Formats: sequence, structure tokens, C-alpha cells
Amino acid sequence: MATMHSASGIPQNWVKADKLNTEYVAQWQKSHPEEVAQWIKAHPETPEPKPEDLAEPFFASFSKTHPGTFPGAVEHKTEDGKTEKVIEPIKEDADIQATFFDMWLQSHPDADLEQVPADAVMASGSGLDPDITLANALWQLDRVAAAWAKKTNSGEAQLHKDIEQLLHEKSHAPLGGLAGVPLVNVLEINLALQDRFGKTTKFAK
Repeated sequence: MATMHSASGIPQNWVKADKLNTEYVAQWQKSHPEEVAQWIKAHPETPEPKPEDLAEPFFASFSKTHPGTFPGAVEHKTEDGKTEKVIEPIKEDADIQATFFDMWLQSHPDADLEQVPADAVMASGSGLDPDITLANALWQLDRVAAAWAKKTNSGEAQLHKDIEQLLHEKSHAPLGGLAGVPLVNVLEINLALQDRFGKTTKFAK
């Protein structure tokens, strides 16, 4: 039984996610008969493709025509003072960039990428959560130790070791370790660093 790879599903989901996206690809479909014909030749089981079926050739064509940009919705004022959205090449859009990165990552599973703790790139829902994961704190350790070493004219290697020990001493896990991952109270650890070394670079949420 045939299966659909997730890398193919990502661009298709973008096309189907919004009516505006679907209409934009449908317009591309009408103006690019050669690309469409090539796709149909490679997929004879789908002689009348829908816009989402043509997602991959559309993105390939778009990237050649508009290098360094993404197709994104942009608001414009009409002559009657109303606002309308149209798809245009744009350079910044978090959702589209994430989509393209996911597409690239699916195609490059062996890429040598740094693993970043999830809470280092995700904000707290309330903005008031005082904790970060111990993994996040250790991920920031090189930066913090280097800043303290420069500020105090101390050996970075020893400072790195001392701060790492402090992080482990101050870490705690929910329900006494019965659930969740070890956490570090950002305010508490920064105050401890200030008491020991003075005021300089801090751990961040």
C-alpha cells in the first residue's frame, strides 16, 4: 500500500491551510501548464490535480522566481478604504519559515544541528513561570561562564565547573522527582551567582 511521506505533507498542508493559499496556487497552476503537465506525467493516477497536489512543484517554481522569500499573506488598503489580504513574496514570516525549515529537515535527516532545549525557544504561557529546565540552564552555561570569567578575571574552566555544580545543587523536580524534568529557579540561581561573583551576565528565561 502506498504511503505519503511527511515531507510531502508539509507543503500540501500549507496550501490547504487557508483559502487564500489555495487560490494562489490555483492561479499558479493555470499560468504554468508545462510544470503541471510534467507533474501529471509523473503521476498518471491523478490526471486532474488539485492545488494541494501541486504543492511541491509550486514551491520549487516560487523559490526560483522569488529567491530568498516566502509566499505570505499581506494586507493592503483598497480604494474604498477596506482591507484585503493577498499572497506576495515576503522575507519574514515565522509560520512560513518554520514550514520551509521542516521541509528541509525532513529531506536532511542527517544534518548536524545543535539540539536546543524546548523551553529555550518557547515562552511560558503566563510569562510568570520562574523556572527553566536544568537542560536549558546547562545549555546557557558556556555563555554565562565566559561572561563571569571576563568580568572577574577568573579561570573560565573553573568557573564553568563551579556554576555547573551550583545549577545541580539548586535544581529540583516536580513532586519530589516523581514527575517531570529537573528545573532551576532563574531568580534564585542569578541571585546566588551575584552573591558569589558580583553582577554580570545572567541566566535567561
